[in-house]
Amino acid sequence: MRQLSDLIDFIPTDFLSILTRQMDHLHTPGPTTD
Repeated sequence: MRQLSDLIDFIPTDFLSILTRQMDHLHTPGPTTD
């Protein structure tokens, strides 16, 4: 997985934070009507 770590190091932190936010939005359910 050396290539993966190198890729992560290459990715800017801003992009990484944005990506994590997108993932959070995908995993977090929208407004529930329960």
